[in-house]
Amino acid sequence: MVSHENSRLAQYAAEPRHMVEEYPLSSTLVVFGVGLGAGLLLSSLLTEPVNSAMHYMSHQETTSERMRRQLMDAFHGVLPAVMERFNACTR
Repeated sequence: MVSHENSRLAQYAAEPRHMVEEYPLSSTLVVFGVGLGAGLLLSSLLTEPVNSAMHYMSHQETTSERMRRQLMDAFHGVLPAVMERFNACTR
């Protein structure tokens, strides 16, 4: 009886391998989807919950807005010095 159960267990273990070999693209997409879903679930569990409804109505800075602000801050610090040197050279 134990050998019969082991053979059934081996058959069940070989079935997913056979399915992956027969359908590699579908298997890859399923695993990717499961990983993406698990990642989204985990990230939603680890982030802070929103405590008030007003938080949804306030403007959150997007990535492009944040990058624009960082570039403008960097240029603001550099350009005045460059313009002063340019003005000194043209006089």
